[in-house]
Amino acid sequence: MDGIGRRLTRLGRDLFTATLLALLLALFSRATLVEANQVVSGSMEPTLKQGDYILVNKARYGLRLPFVDGALYNWDLPQRGDVVTFTPPATLPGAGGRLFIKRVVALPGDVITVRHGVLYVNGQRAAGPSPTSARRGEWSEILADRSPAPAGPQTVPPGTVYVVGDNRENSHDSRSWGPVPLANIEGKATLIYYPSAGLEGVGRLGAL
Repeated sequence: MDGIGRRLTRLGRDLFTATLLALLLALFSRATLVEANQVVSGSMEPTLKQGDYILVNKARYGLRLPFVDGALYNWDLPQRGDVVTFTPPATLPGAGGRLFIKRVVALPGDVITVRHGVLYVNGQRAAGPSPTSARRGEWSEILADRSPAPAGPQTVPPGTVYVVGDNRENSHDSRSWGPVPLANIEGKATLIYYPSAGLEGVGRLGAL
């Protein structure tokens, strides 16, 4: 019995070690490589619908580690048109712990102006949709001028990006609470892997 007991003890220790390593690996991967998220609002419709499941590439812009705010090292920056997930800036009180998803429309140094509901970046009407979103008829540059802040001109500060929701009439975004610090960005949304409509929404599967 002693021999069996020792073997069972070793087996239990090995199982515990393997489980712990698997959990640590999963945590590391989730923080640094890829993360699955569910869209919980309609602010990105029609590109993303409430209830869609998406994958976020957390290594797209830099190296992140668990329990560390911001990236340890950045090797790229968000570009205009990227759909990103981020924690809200300090100018939005009461949103701690929430994760937002919006589209980047302007970069540091860009000048934003909203006139008659149309967004202008550096004096030019906002760029049209990317080929993928054009295929779906998405990402119109028309905006509802709903921001309590002045409509511009407003220069995007260094270290930040200006983000808005594709559902311009129903999106709480940089028009209301200002640009988002780059350190707050978690990653780039890359694809819809399960649509809110289930099998009926199979046509919406794929890259963003």
